[in-house]
Amino acid sequence: MLPTERRMPEVRTLIDQKAYFVLHAPRQVGKTTSLMALANSLTAEGRYAAHRDGWRALEQLRSDGHRGAGDGCADRLVVD
Repeated sequence: MLPTERRMPEVRTLIDQKAYFVLHAPRQVGKTTSLMALANSLTAEGRYAAHRDGWRALEQLRSDGHRGAGDGCADRLVVD
């Protein structure tokens, strides 16, 4: 697998600009793995503290009876 920075070079610019971005791709292509690697890389640099939220929050909402748009799961990368 290519390193995250090479597969998504524009993401670093978006993060530096404090912009939002959406990572959209078919299932099982490495979206979550890429976000985890990006979070680790950003945090290791010392300029950012990155945290990735995963699907567990959505699963909790679903178990409480809430339905989102579609049946997919989501990840969120929070960078500060």
